[in-house]
Amino acid sequence: MDITEIKNNTENEIEINPAKEKAKKTIKILFIIRIVLWVIAFAATAYWIYYSFHLYSIGIFLPEEYSPLLRPVLYKGLLIAVVSLVAAGLLHIRTAKLKREFWL
Repeated sequence: MDITEIKNNTENEIEINPAKEKAKKTIKILFIIRIVLWVIAFAATAYWIYYSFHLYSIGIFLPEEYSPLLRPVLYKGLLIAVVSLVAAGLLHIRTAKLKREFWL
């Protein structure tokens, strides 16, 4: 067997598995979605922190005034952040499952 025969045999044996290629594409898409979810979680957290400092900057220091103004923003921000992180975690689990299934 010479070099040309070996080269021809290896070219013929290489097959592109469409399911594996689709899995790779899906993993990339899931990764991008996870990045977006992390950015959303960060932005929601950063906003309620900014709003807290904003309340201090306009002179609201008393807990009786500060708390009712911050609470709705804080709850919404935390809820958005937690939901985004949970969704990102679930997508990570799905990605890990795809990687195990297709040996990626």
